[in-house]
Amino acid sequence: MPLEYKYCVRKYRLETAVGRKRVVRLAFLTDIHLTDQGPGQEFWKLLDKCRPEGVLLGGDLMVAKEGVQVRGAEKFVGKLTEKYPVWYANGNHERRLLEETETLGKTGKRYFRAISGTKAVRLANQKAEVEIGGCPITIYGLDLPEEYYRKGFRRKGMEGLLRETFGEPEKGRFTILLAHTPRYWREYLDWGASLTLSGHYHGGICLLGKRRGLITPDYRLLASECCGIRNRGDSSMIVSAGAGEHTVPVRIHNPREITLLEIAFGEA
Repeated sequence: MPLEYKYCVRKYRLETAVGRKRVVRLAFLTDIHLTDQGPGQEFWKLLDKCRPEGVLLGGDLMVAKEGVQVRGAEKFVGKLTEKYPVWYANGNHERRLLEETETLGKTGKRYFRAISGTKAVRLANQKAEVEIGGCPITIYGLDLPEEYYRKGFRRKGMEGLLRETFGEPEKGRFTILLAHTPRYWREYLDWGASLTLSGHYHGGICLLGKRRGLITPDYRLLASECCGIRNRGDSSMIVSAGAGEHTVPVRIHNPREITLLEIAFGEA
């Protein structure tokens, strides 16, 4: 049976001077951590009610461990692409599927072969230039090696890695960076995409206010980048509390989240 949980919609409105005067609605979904089943009707009803013109996937659609089940994620992406345009960037669990072959075997290759049979656009250190209703958008999908997720470890050089991978954010377009871990939020904002979208921290188990969480998956206490929005100049960063969990299946003041973005183009 599909998994029936309660979800919330967190809505953010952003403005940009580029493009024709129009509001574009996008949904951001991350950290669903499915097993053999997809989400239930509560999820689909809420997502359809948001009326997104496209869906951005921030990774971690499964739990990459021994005995991993990816059928739920495969069905989820397939159903999602039947309804909406979808852009899909990796999280650390997708990365593990490909790297930890001794433990996980050929599951990663089989999974991504199945995803390639859908209409989803995969972005693994790649970008996609799209237009929605005449509004120009460039989406960058950052695919980080596992070392960037290590517990108690913060690797240097993220801004340089972004420039090496993508160059500078394109001018004259609304640019979106899908970067799974929010640990490097300062570097993301320094790089300067119009909007960066992250997840990974599951809201810190217990949300304390709008952004701070009790504890992150890398064992950081009271981290301030577990949820919510930050702004710096013309750049914003939004962290989703995620639409699922694993290992510690607990959420306190921290519901599973569908993130709805309303981007107002042509606002001088």
